[in-house]
Amino acid sequence: MTRFNKLTNRLTLVAALLLGLALTSCDKEPKPTPQMGNERILFSTSIMNADGASGNGYLQAIGSIEAKKYDNSRGVPVGFGTEPIYCGDHLYVLPDYMGMGKAELVCYTVSKELQLTKRGAMELPGGAAACNVVEVSPEKAYISFQNIGQVWAFNPKTMTKTAVIDLNQYKHADTNVMPGAMAVRDGKLYVGLCQLDSKWMPLHKEVELALIDIATDKVEKKISSSTSGLSVATRPIVANSIFLDDKGDLYILCMGSFGFNPEFPGGIVRIKKGETEIDPSWSMNLSEINIEVKGILPQTTKLPANYIVSMHYVSGSKVVAIMGIYALDPTSKNPYTALYCIPTVIDLEQRTIQQIEGIPVSNPHACALGRYNDRIMIGSAGKERSGFYSYDPKTGAVSDGPVFEVEGNPISFYQMETIA
Repeated sequence: MTRFNKLTNRLTLVAALLLGLALTSCDKEPKPTPQMGNERILFSTSIMNADGASGNGYLQAIGSIEAKKYDNSRGVPVGFGTEPIYCGDHLYVLPDYMGMGKAELVCYTVSKELQLTKRGAMELPGGAAACNVVEVSPEKAYISFQNIGQVWAFNPKTMTKTAVIDLNQYKHADTNVMPGAMAVRDGKLYVGLCQLDSKWMPLHKEVELALIDIATDKVEKKISSSTSGLSVATRPIVANSIFLDDKGDLYILCMGSFGFNPEFPGGIVRIKKGETEIDPSWSMNLSEINIEVKGILPQTTKLPANYIVSMHYVSGSKVVAIMGIYALDPTSKNPYTALYCIPTVIDLEQRTIQQIEGIPVSNPHACALGRYNDRIMIGSAGKERSGFYSYDPKTGAVSDGPVFEVEGNPISFYQMETIA
């Protein structure tokens, strides 16, 4: 993968999910012509510019899934480089990750007429790289900022800041702390600490998180472990890169160096239920797991993944994840537009990864994963079609082509409760 190593280290961090030099989405209003139905389904897309590292993002609601192609004419503009955060009936739209647009957090709701209604906004620091939101209660939520090393508590009802939690004291002398994705368990907020240098690369083989008491907004301690050899806790713009399983165990995606430096592989660690330290007896190192890849290269090949683009917990020990494997597009010179991403199933108990066949190899922008009833919707943007495929985790069945197609890259999918 020498072609990728020629890129700047800045690009290596953001090569997978629209984290490049993004442009602000346009400010046009969506057309008031909703597709009616008794469901509320949200999905977001992006349109890349020629460089693949910039463009526009859109979020829209539909009332049912139909075999058709949706354009972005009804889409509400969202920041390029971040995916919307879905918290029950609240939809949070973050500003452009690279700071090119208006610095504010916007909260939307969806009406019965499937219109996205702006219910409030909160001004944010410019260039702070807001990346994740979690709601704790109707009156309390948190937002994390990569570039300023802070987490804010805020009131979702009033969209006002209530506390600032500064995590910069936990950075190393040669890295920035860079808070990432967050999760709530047992009255505590777990915040992934990415710990990257000025070139957006890890320097320490250490998984680190901050543990915050939700009642007081005070940091209780820094969680740290070097047993696994992994690093960079959570993918900041992927909310599901830290999640709870059915047993209450907390799993944390570790990004490492996005596969550009073999000394810093990607993988997964966990913190068991009832504990607040990383389990030294369990981890998954991507560099040690070969995936049997079929239907993409001239022959079936076993390859390790370079990094996990996105993930969605299903149940039991199963996780659906999109894997980035650079060797699947060996001639491409642009990691933003290269076709090297495939959907897989991770078995946390067996520590195995298996390809989900029947879905074309895709570019790294198309990373949508979301639940629809008993299926998992998987976004893919290949050479010929772009849209959402349906995967049945119980049977392994995949839809024959996209369930519905979209304009651009499918970034996220979310099913809200049915409208009465």
